[in-house]
Amino acid sequence: MIIVGLTGTIASGKSTVLNMFKQVGAVTISADHLVHLLQQKDTEQTKALTQVLGEEVLTKDGRIDRTVLSDKIVKDPTILKLLEQVYYPSIKVMMKKLIQTAEQAKQQLVIIEIPLLFEAGFQSLVDTTVVCSCTDDVSIKRALQRSGVTEEKLNVLNKFRLKDKDLVQLAKNIINTNVELEKTEAQVMLMYADLLTMGENAWPVSWSAIEDMQ
Repeated sequence: MIIVGLTGTIASGKSTVLNMFKQVGAVTISADHLVHLLQQKDTEQTKALTQVLGEEVLTKDGRIDRTVLSDKIVKDPTILKLLEQVYYPSIKVMMKKLIQTAEQAKQQLVIIEIPLLFEAGFQSLVDTTVVCSCTDDVSIKRALQRSGVTEEKLNVLNKFRLKDKDLVQLAKNIINTNVELEKTEAQVMLMYADLLTMGENAWPVSWSAIEDMQ
């Protein structure tokens, strides 16, 4: 089974491309979706963040308020390091369990969308990498159209992320998301076929020690 890491800058089309891979037959995992699960009421991660940042980061029903949290990050970017410590170990365990399920179902290809794939060292857990690449102008325009995203917030977050030109140099495969959806979809279909022909090395060896990190 082949494990692929999918990444890109903010608003580069990662979720759209991930869904396209799902449509053509790949098993897909979203790191951001897993974070959402960990941000629900009464999880160990929610309790840990509340102890450090206070109950003001909670919604009325006890979940992590992502808007409040992002506002705090703008004022104190060191919170990003706290989030890594709180979420990454559990995310890796959850990913491993999902990959195990895919293996039991005799799936051939798993695509994992990880926004900070290279920055957080996740590339050591995958067989190959794919970057969704688009110009800064396009990604910034898309990002600012999202609810709660301001130019100030975007600038702070981007300071801790690799730029598109850096990701393109690091990734083994590139999908141009600067074009119409139909052209992006065509790239995904061709890449899916190519990925199925490559060698598999990451699973299960690279994931063998993950449980110890929980």
